[in-house]
Amino acid sequence: MEEKRKEVKLSRTDTSAGHSDLAFANDHEPDPVASALDKGRRHLAELQRDDGTWNGRVAASNLATAKVILLHLWLDRKSDEVDSAFETLVADQQADGGYSRAAPQYGSRHSPAESDLDTTVLVHLIRRLAGEPVEDPAIQSSFIALGNLGACEQCDALTRYWLALFGQISWSQCPVVWPQSSGLPAWWPSSFSRSARWNQQLQLPLSLLISTRPRKVVEPGRSATELFSRQTSRMPKISSGLLSTLTGLVRPGRAIRRSTLKKTEQRIVDQVTSNDGLGGSLDATILAIVALVSRGHARTSRAVDHCLHAIDQAWDAPSNRWSESLTTTMDTALATRTLAWDRDDSDSSSRVRNGVEWLLSQEQEIATSESSSTGQGGWCREHSQSTISVPATSAVLLALREQFSERPPSSLVTDDSMVAMIQANSLNAARQEIAILDRVAATSRRARHWVMAMQNRDGGWGHYDLANPATGRIAGFGKLHRDLPVKDTSTVAVTGQVLQSMGAWEMGCGQTHVDRAVSFLREKQNADGSWPAAHDACEFQSTWAAVEGLRSVGIPRRDSTLVKSAEWVQQVEHSDDGWADDPLAAAWAVMCLVATGHRMAEPTLRGIQYLIDSQLPTGDWAISARKTAAPCGLINPYVTTRTNVSSTTYPVMALACYVRQAGGSSS
Repeated sequence: MEEKRKEVKLSRTDTSAGHSDLAFANDHEPDPVASALDKGRRHLAELQRDDGTWNGRVAASNLATAKVILLHLWLDRKSDEVDSAFETLVADQQADGGYSRAAPQYGSRHSPAESDLDTTVLVHLIRRLAGEPVEDPAIQSSFIALGNLGACEQCDALTRYWLALFGQISWSQCPVVWPQSSGLPAWWPSSFSRSARWNQQLQLPLSLLISTRPRKVVEPGRSATELFSRQTSRMPKISSGLLSTLTGLVRPGRAIRRSTLKKTEQRIVDQVTSNDGLGGSLDATILAIVALVSRGHARTSRAVDHCLHAIDQAWDAPSNRWSESLTTTMDTALATRTLAWDRDDSDSSSRVRNGVEWLLSQEQEIATSESSSTGQGGWCREHSQSTISVPATSAVLLALREQFSERPPSSLVTDDSMVAMIQANSLNAARQEIAILDRVAATSRRARHWVMAMQNRDGGWGHYDLANPATGRIAGFGKLHRDLPVKDTSTVAVTGQVLQSMGAWEMGCGQTHVDRAVSFLREKQNADGSWPAAHDACEFQSTWAAVEGLRSVGIPRRDSTLVKSAEWVQQVEHSDDGWADDPLAAAWAVMCLVATGHRMAEPTLRGIQYLIDSQLPTGDWAISARKTAAPCGLINPYVTTRTNVSSTTYPVMALACYVRQAGGSSS
């Protein structure tokens, strides 16, 4: 039953002292904005671990949990976590008989999480493999739900691989990923290197699986063949892409084929042993285990053990499920930046210092030629990875810039600043502070050079790589994941975030990289003033990222692009897909309105009041999968925001922006 919202009368008070404009009608009560902000900050501080990090994780997922359970069934591996997760999945069956992809607690109370085709197929398979008879009412109910969802003939490629592994369909009905493609030069259209990083992570183990075609023997009576009897007796094949098919026609000799498979296998082993999993993707890590075991690796081998350890780290005990990925670097940067705004609190300052020191220790420096005058570096999305991420690097740059927020922007570390610090503190403390600021300045300089080098031709930024310059050519492989694009192209959310970091580090309009990015965002804006949702962000966060990015580099509030965006935010407040009943969407909307000069507008005040009312007693906010979660959290949790840390940081940031504007500070 929906909880009755606490009613607080809004009144406008004097803001000359820098206080907020919202107050209780009773003057003896505390300022509700300050109270909510303080509670949120305290909760965020409590989430920090002893090593200075925030252990962010993409919200627990029924789909990810189903895949981990299937892995354990395939390996005949038993654990208490698997038993507990199985009971949780069974209990989560929806009223229509299906299963949602996100855990139910992440659904909005106004719009529960909808049943998902792939999740329902896999959970149905698990229950049948566990011995539940086809006559069981729960099995019949999920069977009916699958018919309403479109039948499993329409499930995505990864789900088909799982069905083939357990002998439910033929391997010929799975998309083909040819192992010889891993050795093709980058200019060949179906080379692995031409697809997005998340596709590459999947292609390596899948190329081994399609060659070995392992099949788990299922006991009689435990097969889920009833899934395919509704419309067709055979699941239709998925096209793997024209150029991939042509690549497959180039049949190498037996010796060359064995050599290619061996190299691919060794490549997987090298990656998983150095990164604790294959690129941080739970799907890729699970498939790597299956591929290596099917190639003869012992289940106790070092490579398999590393992958299993990575999967164990993704276990979310409170929800009895597995998370899709960890996001320690991303959320540490986000939390450090948010707490840095509260410099008057000694505990926050100490936690910020610990977070900054950890972030500095995680920089990945890039080897450059001796003739190069500037080095480059960056950060991975998850600290156990080895691939530098544009969103992660931009997030860290924003966090590091806050270390200079109380100093003149044009002089970061000077002799004068050292003298002032020595006068204010002890000599040792001053030396330590200067040493950290020097490291921050040098590290940030390298990161900025790398980010600028990663700008695509269209002016935007992707997640990991430069966009494929051969625009319009046929992709080498078909879509392996229903929610993720084949190519790592520029997105509004990442480009807006990069612009924020550029503006924070004193770059602005008139500089080539900035002007190209501004043009990209202007071109991508919708006619109604919003920016489109994509695989990495919903429309509310895309719009917020674009607005903040444009404002950070000096685009004035009266600019028509920003005026249109503010009008859109206000218009959709109470629409069916609006932000009025969603904490994270409300936080982004409030920050958009504050950034565009509408701090005292009624929608802004209502948004602030909603954030106060919807805050949980623990100090955080509930996550709604309806609006704030992008389709998949595998790529960029900083923008998909379905993590246990970002669910607190964004509302805290919105409240802080509102209060800071009252004091004349820039948001």
